[in-house]
Amino acid sequence: MTHRLLLLPILFACLVGGVLPTGLLAQIAPRELRTSNMELVGYNGEIAAKTPELIQLVVQGDYAYIGSVYGPAGLFIVDISDPRNPTLIAEFPQEDAETHDVKVNAEGTIAVLANQWVRPPEEEETWEDMTGISHLGLTLVDISEKRNPKLLSRWENHDSEGKPAPCHNVEIHDDFVYCTGLWWSDRGLVILDISDPTSPKEVAVAPTPEVAGPEGEDLPRWAQPGVYMHDIYLQLHPMLGRLFGYAAWWDAGLRVYDLTDPTSPLEVANWAWAELGPALQNTYFARPTPSGRLVVVVPALGAEGGSGFGTGFLSILDLSNPDRVELLSTWSIPGHDWVRRSRSDLWWTLSNFDVTEKRIYLANYAAGVWVIDISDPTDPYAVANFGPESFEPPPSKPEGPTFWGEGYPYVHTVEEQDGLVYALDAKSGLYVLRVVEER
Repeated sequence: MTHRLLLLPILFACLVGGVLPTGLLAQIAPRELRTSNMELVGYNGEIAAKTPELIQLVVQGDYAYIGSVYGPAGLFIVDISDPRNPTLIAEFPQEDAETHDVKVNAEGTIAVLANQWVRPPEEEETWEDMTGISHLGLTLVDISEKRNPKLLSRWENHDSEGKPAPCHNVEIHDDFVYCTGLWWSDRGLVILDISDPTSPKEVAVAPTPEVAGPEGEDLPRWAQPGVYMHDIYLQLHPMLGRLFGYAAWWDAGLRVYDLTDPTSPLEVANWAWAELGPALQNTYFARPTPSGRLVVVVPALGAEGGSGFGTGFLSILDLSNPDRVELLSTWSIPGHDWVRRSRSDLWWTLSNFDVTEKRIYLANYAAGVWVIDISDPTDPYAVANFGPESFEPPPSKPEGPTFWGEGYPYVHTVEEQDGLVYALDAKSGLYVLRVVEER
């Protein structure tokens, strides 16, 4: 049976307890997903009430930077100096753009917003049909005064034919910004010089790998298999002193680039899902451990097939030798097969996660937050999770575009800092969590 990826409201098929005050159906997760060994430290739902959906979280020192999918705010700045009481201190208005990603430079002085259409195009829609919805490209924001963010500049992205193209994911390192275009652009990675942040200048484009993807069959156009960059994560390698970019190239798998010279990206390693069988595709996100020895790679979904995996799946790779990338282990959320058994359109995809040498802190969309021990990377296991039943009901919201329908939670980003776990649910807000006991 072909796995069918549908953009429908993400609701659990197992529904009891009627309707919540918000009008949303109560969600009861399988027993394996119930909260274990995690406690809530602090919560901010105010930001969730100001926008149809939240997206992307950056935690840096005493501040959290959170994207607002749609205006009037494009960026929220939250003071987390007291993690028990995360407090909204500023909003950056962006009424004419939809935001899909936010990143902040190391100095905490510039935030970069990736602007794209939040909803995928309908089957018959073209670029031209979509261009009036949102600014496409990047918005640079001066955040040196946390309570008074200001516009620095905007940059418009285009494909190789000059047609408008969005930025799906963005990264920033020193004076350079990296924009991925996903399925809307044949220029997978565009690199910009922002040494003058009021006037970004394009300096390079990473070439698209020549890999033939499998047939899409009955998948919607926006989810058709293909070769385009979904995300890239940057890390200055602590031993080699070189800047590497870990790129999720959808059906072209993981590609690692040496970006030490941003004007001349060089591919140095790659790995594809073929090692696990043809059922897995759609490389979604990759992040290395701080040492750079291991890389965690996740797909958007694993189609039904020989692998037996749906969403909620990851691979751990040994990248100590770029010439011979080795698969060490795989892990999936307990009960992942429940999604297939219930014929649910629920996604447990592992989204923007954080990695230390010993743990992975996972954002799992509707499956909540999971903490995975990788002290032995050949034998990963879960030590804690914050299950769907523990999330706050979404507050009343302004009207606007949404990607994830009415289902919740939809945990988009998790970051660890100083022993605390910060989790952003697109529907209900910012959570500060703590692991309280290990199994």
